[in-house]
Amino acid sequence: MKIRFNHETKVWDEIQKGDEPTIYDITIDGFLYEVLMAIKKDLKNELDHLMIVGGDVGAGKSNGARIMARFVSDERFHPKTHMIRDVDDIKRVISNAKKGESIIFDEGSLIFSSTDVMTKKTKFASVILDICRQKNLFICILAPDIHRLASKVAIDRAKTFVRVYMHSKSQRKGYFAFYGTHLKDKLYYFAKKTGTIKGCKAKWRGKFCLDRTFSEEYKQVKDETLNLALDSWESKKEQEKKKISEKDISIKIQLDFLRNNPDKTVVEMAKMWDVAPRTIKRWRAKIKLQDKNENVTSTNQNTTIPKEIEVSGVAQGQ
Repeated sequence: MKIRFNHETKVWDEIQKGDEPTIYDITIDGFLYEVLMAIKKDLKNELDHLMIVGGDVGAGKSNGARIMARFVSDERFHPKTHMIRDVDDIKRVISNAKKGESIIFDEGSLIFSSTDVMTKKTKFASVILDICRQKNLFICILAPDIHRLASKVAIDRAKTFVRVYMHSKSQRKGYFAFYGTHLKDKLYYFAKKTGTIKGCKAKWRGKFCLDRTFSEEYKQVKDETLNLALDSWESKKEQEKKKISEKDISIKIQLDFLRNNPDKTVVEMAKMWDVAPRTIKRWRAKIKLQDKNENVTSTNQNTTIPKEIEVSGVAQGQ
């Protein structure tokens, strides 16, 4: 059916034949209409609803999420104020969102990935999802693969899953498969085990219409999301370059200790570090070469351990 929100009566009216079309008109699947109406009812009853929208790149995840966000929030959704590009947007968007409105995590896999469950940002985002229930929001998390998300989000928090895909023959995008809570959980564990979602039957299928509202604003948000992802990737690369491995830390401490204790015998040192005597000899030869190259005049001079690799007591032989 075709519908349009009436700002005077605050209800969605079905468009009649002969009505002048507008960019705000929505063609909606009948089953999806019932699901979204149930979600609207939940929000009014002091609940919230988290839905994951998955699918391949370019299949229409964002478009489908925007259509649903517009409907649930009664046209109060706007890409600039209701879309979260990365963790830094969470506080601003959720704080300003009113009860009954919709928000979209534009690239949820960058925030809620199962491989990043220990990062501070991912922990923060997951905690916010838990404590924002009182806001009574409709929350959509966009992610190519549901099974790449942390189970705390995909299983414990999300209630429904919509998989958007392109038609196999026409290659037209916007088709979707709907999974309720039980089927969502079944699909998640199946995909975790097999690496594919093929074999899990959906509850029903439908098609999204094209969202024509705020096209320029939405494009800008997508561009900003891409730039933030690139910046995040560069930041991670720089951090990896600066990172010192545990092995390097251990060797640094051992060499400093040997340099500061030249009176201890090879046997004593080998026993202390649980290595072969020849290893101690090799290390002392390395220290001698380092000191020579650096023009160090005293064999007792200590090379300060960088702050990021200090180990209390070890460098002093405790």
